[in-house]
Amino acid sequence: HMLTFLLDDVGIPKNYRHMPGFGVHTFRLWNAAGRESFVKFHWVPKAGIENLLDDEAVIVGGTNHSHATKDLYDAIAAG
Repeated sequence: HMLTFLLDDVGIPKNYRHMPGFGVHTFRLWNAAGRESFVKFHWVPKAGIENLLDDEAVIVGGTNHSHATKDLYDAIAAG
């Protein structure tokens, strides 16, 4: 699953807020009754999924290599 995602042509994520993701590991969780379940975590961004085109990625990455982190900090500061 992870290799398929990495090698797919979905594009370069615009930032962390617009990037879907999933956990690589499987976890074992128990409910209150003691019943065991194996789980994997997947998340879909509430802001939607957005990607950069190749030309945009060169410009954005060349201007600020931490653009996704800056976007996340700015969004948190804005509320």
